[in-house]
Amino acid sequence: MKRVPMFLSLAAIACSLFSCNKDLEEVSPMAVESVAVSRPLQLASSNWHQTGLLVSTSTADKVTEADLFSHVSPSMLDQLADFQADGTYTVHKGGAHSTPAVGRWLLNPAGDSIKLTLSERVRNLAVTELTADKLSLSYTDAATNGSVTTYTSVYSH
Repeated sequence: MKRVPMFLSLAAIACSLFSCNKDLEEVSPMAVESVAVSRPLQLASSNWHQTGLLVSTSTADKVTEADLFSHVSPSMLDQLADFQADGTYTVHKGGAHSTPAVGRWLLNPAGDSIKLTLSERVRNLAVTELTADKLSLSYTDAATNGSVTTYTSVYSH
C-alpha cells in the first residue's frame, strides 16, 4: 500500500518535468535577424555628434576631396543633432551649450533620404550611411561651370 502513493508521487514529478518543456521554445537565427531596428528608430536612438565634414568636388578632369571638420570654426558646424521619434529635431551649432534650433524631420520610406525643415527652410539630404554608430548625410550642388560638389556631414554617438 505504501508503494502506491510513492508511485503516484514519482509519476507526478515525471509529468511536471516534461511539462516544463512547453515553456522553452527554439528560436531560429533567421527569426533573430528579422527583428532589425527600423531606420527611423536608429536615427532617433540618441544624440548625434558631428565628427566630419567631407567635401568632394569633381570637374571634367579631376576630383578633389577634403575633410574640413578640423579647419572650420565650431560655431559654423552642426556639432550636435538630436532626432526625436515624434518627427522633431534639435540642432546645436557650436556645441551643446549653444542656443538650439528646433525643426522637423521626415525620413522617406526607403530610408535613403531625409527632409529637414528648419525656420521655413527645407533641405533634402541623402542618407548615405545609417548604422547604430554612424550617420552620414549628403547634399550635392552643381555649379554653372560643370563642377559638382558633394558635402557630407558625418555624425556618431
